[in-house]
Amino acid sequence: MSQKEIAFRIEELRNSAEKLCGLHHSLYAALYCCHEEFSVNDFRGAFNAMGDITFDVFHELNDLTNSAFDNLKRQR
Repeated sequence: MSQKEIAFRIEELRNSAEKLCGLHHSLYAALYCCHEEFSVNDFRGAFNAMGDITFDVFHELNDLTNSAFDNLKRQR
């Protein structure tokens, strides 16, 4: 993977991380500020989505890290 491809993929992952942050803040507000009105079960889908996105971002960052180090080794 080229450095340009890595840079563009990092930008996409940053966008995913921003989505995760927004989802986290929304869930926090809903569960802790409005817990009398909503059940935790009402947010099961949102928790599953957050877990899926986190898993995908984690593994993609791992792949990018490996690609970046491989590129550095080739440049030596």
